[in-house]
Amino acid sequence: MKMKIMALLALLILILFSQIDIVNAGIQINSNARKGETFLSNTIVHYIITDPAGRKLGYDPLSDKNYNDFPKGGGSYGDGGIDDTWSAEAIISPADGNYTIEIIGDSLMEFSIEVAISWSIISEGMINFNFRGLTDKGLTSKFEMTYNSDPSKPAGSVVRVASLSSLKQDIALSRKIGWIDNDGIMMSLYKKAEAIEKSLARDDKNTAKNQLDALINEVNAQKGKHIKDEAIKILLEDAQYLMEHL
Repeated sequence: MKMKIMALLALLILILFSQIDIVNAGIQINSNARKGETFLSNTIVHYIITDPAGRKLGYDPLSDKNYNDFPKGGGSYGDGGIDDTWSAEAIISPADGNYTIEIIGDSLMEFSIEVAISWSIISEGMINFNFRGLTDKGLTSKFEMTYNSDPSKPAGSVVRVASLSSLKQDIALSRKIGWIDNDGIMMSLYKKAEAIEKSLARDDKNTAKNQLDALINEVNAQKGKHIKDEAIKILLEDAQYLMEHL
């Protein structure tokens, strides 16, 4: 009888902690404006998060509009900092599914975004993701975030979302900010992106794949020469996403 009571008690404790894990699952997102390894003073990179149900949380600096469509207790968004280093921070109680994070630029700047995803009260299963990117006034950069509450699987993932338009944008901004150091390299990559776009418009995916390979080869060939490592990483992530979604 005593063994049965102990087993029942253990089961109740397991159920209790299982529920606590679900309640305390969380996602934290931080963004910063930066120059190289230095965070910029008094500058905030804002973003909007869209959840699997299409609800939004965040701030659009262009329209000066706040979004807080998440259910009560489902998430918070704000900005603040220590001394002159400021960031935008979101904390989410997530639901399973795909989220989008849209960085919104209000001037030419380099940004970093850090995402921590966990499904446990003790941060068990926590995964951290870090990305760098470029933006300018009126432009956006997108990331896709996936959350999964099943503790037998990774808690989630984050990837940079790319299109031919965003690839061309990243090429142009890399030149504008000096990460590509001459117009010839920039135009060569830009024309390759335009050629890929034309091939896909004809539904010629084989040619588009070969053209993407050529772009990747050119980017890699310029490593340590005319393209800085920061731009190399962004452009290769763009190309990889496009390759996987042809």
